[in-house]
Amino acid sequence: LIMKMRPKDLRKRLMVKFKNEEGLDYGGVAREWLYLLSHEMLNPYYGLFQYTRDDIYTLQINHDSSVNPEHLSYFHFVGRIIGLAVFHGHYIDGGFTLP
Repeated sequence: LIMKMRPKDLRKRLMVKFKNEEGLDYGGVAREWLYLLSHEMLNPYYGLFQYTRDDIYTLQINHDSSVNPEHLSYFHFVGRIIGLAVFHGHYIDGGFTLP
């Protein structure tokens, strides 16, 4: 769904509802969703990112991510999610190294 949205629609208020959960989204549910999603998509286990040599808190792009033929579309998705978080002022669960 996120990948099919037009850029102008991505700037609209983010409304999230968790399945089988009650609650109105006044920003907290969207914040939690972005945090949980970022935690999962930045996990080095999936091969897109890896920890830097210096510590296990800083991420960098995994140079071997191309072993997955779909890696570029995954990076595009990650970029959209990070862009959403930045635009809407939410945190993600991960930090990146400087180039």
